[in-house]
Amino acid sequence: GPLVVEQPAGAAGLWEYNGEATLLFSDYWRKSPHELERIKQAMLVRPVSTSAQGNNVGLLPFHNLLINGKGAFNVFGTKEPEGNWLERLATLTPRAGETWRLRLINSGSLFAMRFRIDGHRLRVIQADAADVEPYDCDAVTMASGERFDVLVMFDQAPGRYWMRLETLEGMFGMHHGQLGVLTYGNDIGQRPDYDEWLLLRRRSIQDSPELVTLGCVDQATFSTTCRPITDLVRHPRLFTHSSVGTTEDRTHDFELSYRGFGGANPSHFTRLLDLAQSPNVYGENQFDGEYVQFMLPKVPYSHGYGEEDAQHPNALTMHVEEGELVRVIIQAQDRTAHPWHLHGHKFAVLAQGFPNYEKDC
Repeated sequence: GPLVVEQPAGAAGLWEYNGEATLLFSDYWRKSPHELERIKQAMLVRPVSTSAQGNNVGLLPFHNLLINGKGAFNVFGTKEPEGNWLERLATLTPRAGETWRLRLINSGSLFAMRFRIDGHRLRVIQADAADVEPYDCDAVTMASGERFDVLVMFDQAPGRYWMRLETLEGMFGMHHGQLGVLTYGNDIGQRPDYDEWLLLRRRSIQDSPELVTLGCVDQATFSTTCRPITDLVRHPRLFTHSSVGTTEDRTHDFELSYRGFGGANPSHFTRLLDLAQSPNVYGENQFDGEYVQFMLPKVPYSHGYGEEDAQHPNALTMHVEEGELVRVIIQAQDRTAHPWHLHGHKFAVLAQGFPNYEKDC
């Protein structure tokens, strides 16, 4: 389960709220992680988990998602799930008028996930354990391992509301994910009609184009309602005299390109260019250059003590000097679930966009 690191006793908190809950999102398969890894390695073509924009948004065909280990199968299907399926869903039961802090965690490994609550806005206050200026939206998208803390005010009419966890799939009308139930208010007579509430379970994000999604990487192009992660601004308490980006920093630029190729060969390839050594001479042609296929290291990195001879020959290495400010330009052609990340370091996202690869690269 999740580990929550609390502030020291007596420390002043940034935010006020009445209650809190952790929502842990996960994949569910009737196979072991070892079997799933073998399936991923053996899958030599583009996965069928595809967004409405035609991009890969999952590593395997969908099976199911869970919220805090709970859920039913095929919750967005044309037919209701079998049995007492509502009793198998995760629930939240605050009091009307309260504000809760929800800690959202995508602990899955196969899919990026989008979370929202019908009729309620999310105020983002933390991203990956870093405080940010409050940011209001209707939904957040999370890659594997990504975390958001949000404040939710339960200020709507007493009743039941769906909590929706969705994959980013959308091609051919695909709509996959899981549901949870938010309930508050003591007056049963004021609750929305039960049958009408049940009918709302199949609504997708496309049915409400006015909703604002943060981290919107494959729902649509960036717009007034589809917002990049760069909208978030770190909270002033994080600014220190040792912040990076000063004029004394030595900048070291790299370009990292990766994409999936269909066909008869394993499909995930990566190219690394050290721009401090030479510029990108390939220009618009993202297929040129020395791409390598990802392979696992000979031994786990933790056993190699940083020695490169423990790596697979295909390993790509960024050689940097202590004190350098490293800037990485990432050219990602697919929206696979597992994000680019650093172990033991935080980094700032400076810009994000969807260039025209025929003209702008």
